[in-house]
Amino acid sequence: MGGSDWAVIIVGVISVASAYASAKAARNASKYNSDASVTSIRIQAETEAYDRARNMDVKTIERQDQEIEELRRNGQQLREKVRSLLTENESLKRRVSALEEKQGENHG
Repeated sequence: MGGSDWAVIIVGVISVASAYASAKAARNASKYNSDASVTSIRIQAETEAYDRARNMDVKTIERQDQEIEELRRNGQQLREKVRSLLTENESLKRRVSALEEKQGENHG
């Protein structure tokens, strides 16, 4: 074999090795892109799930705040009603006592 034959063989071997390395790099890049795509989709899904959960939490907190405010108003109204009933009860006790005294004077 001549010197140029060896050069052709070496160039051929280098070309085959280069093609193999390129194919391997392409497979690795494809796998990386696929993994990156899956990771990106997973991150996006988790972000959307977090946003939905946070939105639901905010709505729940707002609803509970409204319910608490309504309960406070109802509690205040009930306290006012109790005060009114206590005042009315004291007034009725005085009237009953006065009537009992009057009845005792009439019978005695």
